[in-house]
Formats: sequence, structure tokens, C-alpha cells
Amino acid sequence: MSEPLRRPVPARLGRFAFLVFPALFFLLLSSPCIASDGLPWKEYRLSPGETATEVALRFSLSEHDLLWANDFRDENSLEAGMTLLIPKSGAELLATLLEVRARGRGETTEELHVGKKEGFTFPDMNRKAFASTGDLHDSQREQAFIWPLKGKVSSPFGRRGRGFHNGIDIPAPKGTAIVAARSGRVVSAGSIRGYGRVIRIDHGNGVETLYAHCTALLVKKGEWVRQGQKIATVGRTGKATCDHLHFTVFVDGKARDPMGYLP
Repeated sequence: MSEPLRRPVPARLGRFAFLVFPALFFLLLSSPCIASDGLPWKEYRLSPGETATEVALRFSLSEHDLLWANDFRDENSLEAGMTLLIPKSGAELLATLLEVRARGRGETTEELHVGKKEGFTFPDMNRKAFASTGDLHDSQREQAFIWPLKGKVSSPFGRRGRGFHNGIDIPAPKGTAIVAARSGRVVSAGSIRGYGRVIRIDHGNGVETLYAHCTALLVKKGEWVRQGQKIATVGRTGKATCDHLHFTVFVDGKARDPMGYLP
């Protein structure tokens, strides 16, 4: 039996492959995201005109955490073409920062994460422990927060009668602007029994803020808001005796005293 006839590859197809495959290879190499399998971060090359806010939104981080992990105090230090390290989760912020600083010394911490020997565990670090070295940009209280509403606190955080007040109350005339205490993504914008009209913002790394008893909600769920942006107006919706803002800070799902985070 004769062998099947093998048709020769047309010359044009050969020339096409010769031109296209190298081009595809070049595009893969020049992609903004650089592969970093096994590492707690991924690399990202900053495009011309791209801001820290846009990069943070792309990777579902807060702008503060993105800048902190890359050892920048503000986004004015960013330049097109530079490589940022993007932490893969809030738990990897410190590991990312340590790598950024190691690269600044011409070193790397990659060997601690890739090809780990059996039984090896990377040190469990957190911001509180790292803050004790005096190496945090701001402080353990993260003074990147601003007041969502200027005014005197009428009801503090803590016990109130037989109940527990999980935030602070700030009275103000109806319709007064409420602003985001810190940049983040709106995870809830609607009504909650007792709290009336509420906005809840996720700031990354397990930190969220809640703004309750609002009259008008000016942002929607899923929207990214910048620190200081007007997000709602003061009211007395829900269970409230006067026009005021009820403001709460949550860390890992637990309510914390906002006064420990406000400047």
C-alpha cells in the first residue's frame, strides 16, 4: 500500500508563520503583567498616563495599600514604564513590601517563596508586628483616614444603656455632604433595618467603613470612590432621633472604635 500523499506547506503560509509567531512571542513578553507563579505578588508595568487609582481598581486593591506595598508615600512618585509589585491578597502586603525594599538593595526574597523545602514556612507577619519596628509609612492606626463629616461626636463607640453602639454619631443639618473616609469600592448602597439608607465601602486588607441614616445615596454598589469624594447626604432615615451620620469602621468583620483611625 502506498503512503498517503503529503501536501507541501504553501510558501505563503510558511512566510506568514515566520512573521507572526515572533510577533506573538514579543507581545507576550511586552505584556504589562509579568508572570510570577508561586510568588505572593505579580509584576505590573505602568503604562503612560496610568494612575495608582486605576491600577488599584484593576486588581481590586485600595490605592493606599498599592502605594504602601510599593514603598511610595503618594502617587506622584510613579513614572511610566516602572514595574509595580501587586500583592495577590491583603495578607501578602508585607511580603510584597519586603521584596520591593530588597530589590532596592539589589537583592530579592524570591527564594523564600519559590521551591520551598518541605516543612519550610514563611514567617507569619502582620502590620501590627511590622509597625513595632517603626517601618510603617503612617502608623498602626493608619492615619490615611479623614473625617467623613466635620462636627462634634454626640455619641461615642461603646456601651450605651443595655446595648452596644458600634460606631460614632456626628450630628449635622439634613443634606450636609458625607464624604468617603478613604478610597475604596462600594460593596453596599441601600437600606438596612434600623440604619436606614446605608453605604458600605471596602478599603482592602479587611478594612471597611459604614455610613448610616443617610438621606440621599450618591454612589452605587461596585463603584470605586476616592477619599474625600461626596458619597451621600446627612439624614435621619431608619431608627434615628435627629439628623446625623452613624459612622463605623470594621476590621476583619469586627466593629472598631472609629476614633482610633481618624486623625
